[in-house]
Amino acid sequence: YEGSGNAAAIRPDRLRAWDRIVWGVGAHVPQYQSGVPKHRVTAQGGRNNATAYRELFFRPVCRNLPKGDDESMDGSGVSTASSSTVKNTMGDKVYFFNNHVRLRAVLTNMNKTAMNLSSSPIQKTEQEEEESLLSLWKYHQEIPAVLRDVCGVTKIISLWDATYSLSLGGLEDAKRMTYDGVHWGMAINLLKSHELIWRLDQE
Repeated sequence: YEGSGNAAAIRPDRLRAWDRIVWGVGAHVPQYQSGVPKHRVTAQGGRNNATAYRELFFRPVCRNLPKGDDESMDGSGVSTASSSTVKNTMGDKVYFFNNHVRLRAVLTNMNKTAMNLSSSPIQKTEQEEEESLLSLWKYHQEIPAVLRDVCGVTKIISLWDATYSLSLGGLEDAKRMTYDGVHWGMAINLLKSHELIWRLDQE
């Protein structure tokens, strides 16, 4: 991988060398620039914004990926294969972890609903809008099409339903599965690993 803020870019040599690649990105959209150290990359496109991720990150990253299997490469990182081969190759090798529900978004949504019922005035900050449950869901729904169309990635792994059910089913238990009230801890990572292994076993 190549550092790009909170999102790692797949390097062409790694795509050629590895049989399978597990990929994922964070909520903050970085502007990808090849060769720029990770600590110098800042978020440019807000949070949980599929359109911004497509233009600022996925499009420049996937533009430089090898466009075929090893036999179609000329050694320079430039493909001699057709665009259809690109999608097949990326589709065969890359598994993408889609975003999951953030516990804070569920709690905030519950609080806003309660305030609505009490007729209290509601004002949302830009961050609250971008990290709302609705924004997270919209991003979750839109990212698979972005990955398919721009990168050829079609294997999407989602724990949205599992984390949403966990958030609604027992808030105290859910909180204990985070390390800061926002980011899920090892228990959810184990669920992700289980889902990935199951998907690999289906091949």
